[in-house]
Amino acid sequence: MTQNSTTNHSKLTVTDDYHSDLVDEGQASLVGRQMGKQAEDNHNGDGKSDDNFHELAQKMATLFASMPFLQFMNVSVSVDDKGRVRCELDNRAELIGNPMAQILHGGVTASLLDTIGGLVAMIAVGENLDFTDPDQTKRFSQFATLDMRVDYLKPGRGERFIATGEVVRIGRKSCTTRMTLTNDKDELIAIGTGSYVY
Repeated sequence: MTQNSTTNHSKLTVTDDYHSDLVDEGQASLVGRQMGKQAEDNHNGDGKSDDNFHELAQKMATLFASMPFLQFMNVSVSVDDKGRVRCELDNRAELIGNPMAQILHGGVTASLLDTIGGLVAMIAVGENLDFTDPDQTKRFSQFATLDMRVDYLKPGRGERFIATGEVVRIGRKSCTTRMTLTNDKDELIAIGTGSYVY
C-alpha cells in the first residue's frame, strides 16, 4: 500500500488504496455472489428494488464493520431504514493527536471520512452493477481509494464523532463522494471529497 500526503495549513490531500487491502477480493466477491443471486431472483419477478438497495447497504455495512482496522479503532457502521449509512466513533485517549489540546488526531478524521466515502461509493456503484456478470463482480472487488481531500474546519473535540457521506457522481470507472464529520454536539469538524476507482 502506498500513501502520499501533502499538508498545507488546514488542508490534507491523501492518495491511498486501503479499501482494496481491507475489503479483500474474497469478501467483496461473496457480497457480489449474494447480490447476483438476488438479481437472478429479481429477473424472475421476486423482490423490490428498494429492498435490494437496503439489503446491499446492509451487506456492505457489515463487510466494512468486519475490517480489522475499523475494529481496531472501534468504529461502528450502521444503516437506517432508508439505506443511509454512517460511521461512528467514541473518543478515547488513544485517538488524541494533540495531548495538550486534547483533540482528535487528523489521521483518525481522514480515516473516518475515507471509510464512509468508500462505503457510500461501493453501495451506489453496487446498486448499478449486474452481479450475475463475473467481470463486473471482479471489478467491484477491486474497489480502491484513488484520491481524497480533507478540510479540517474545527478542532476534533467531542465525546463521539459521526461520519456521513453522499455520492456526487458515478462514472464508468470511478465514483466521487462528499463526506462530513460532526461531533456529538452536531458541530462540523471536517469535510472531505473522495474519488474511488473500480
